[in-house]
Amino acid sequence: MRPGEHVAFGTAVDPYPPQESEERITSRALSVLLDADGLRLSITTRSALVARDARLLAHLGERHAVHVNIALATPDARLARILEPRVPAPEERLAALRALREHDVEAGIVLMPLLPGVSDTDQDLDALLGAAAAAGARWVGARVVVLREPSRSEFLRVLRRSYPRVAARYAWWTSSRNSARGGRSRSGRGNTRRANAHYGQLPPDVCHEALARVRSLAAAHGLPATPDLRLPSPRAAPRRQATFSFAGDTW
Repeated sequence: MRPGEHVAFGTAVDPYPPQESEERITSRALSVLLDADGLRLSITTRSALVARDARLLAHLGERHAVHVNIALATPDARLARILEPRVPAPEERLAALRALREHDVEAGIVLMPLLPGVSDTDQDLDALLGAAAAAGARWVGARVVVLREPSRSEFLRVLRRSYPRVAARYAWWTSSRNSARGGRSRSGRGNTRRANAHYGQLPPDVCHEALARVRSLAAAHGLPATPDLRLPSPRAAPRRQATFSFAGDTW
């Protein structure tokens, strides 16, 4: 890897699943990066387990531009159990954020998934952003929910139990027919490409309105919208670049 390259943990699966507490695969992978310099390192997780690696991440921050995104959908523990039944409660993730910031690790939150009509009331957003600011968050981001199969059907089934009207709207908006609104027609290669790009998304005006309110409330709490990715100052004698081996435990 060359200085300036971006290494992202958590773009496809959470890097801190429950088994990480014993297997420490992510922790060992991060340790390898102590032998490199000048990378852009990002972690996105819904787990509070990231706090375990706070000291390691602080050391990595001396060599790389490190930022950690902790994903939260709502400050409401009851709603969180409905939407995210298998992940730590919101207060646990906020405690992890606080632990990271106590070690001077650059960390913020991502409202993900942001659910218009469910988790985006001004009261809920203000409570979550206020709690994040109090925990030391350096920024806030937000991603409106995108519903695509096979997860779409299961998500709508769960949502329908407590929010039947919202679930009905989401089902209509994200159906394959209505998601083709990015192109006027489903015919032609260009229109098909545009339709695929919009598949599973909520209407643009709904997304834009929700995101605009997040930005406004975030600004009121002094939270910028993007993390600071400035690289640390170059060292006089850079260490060798990292090498990866996936045989056994040679990390």
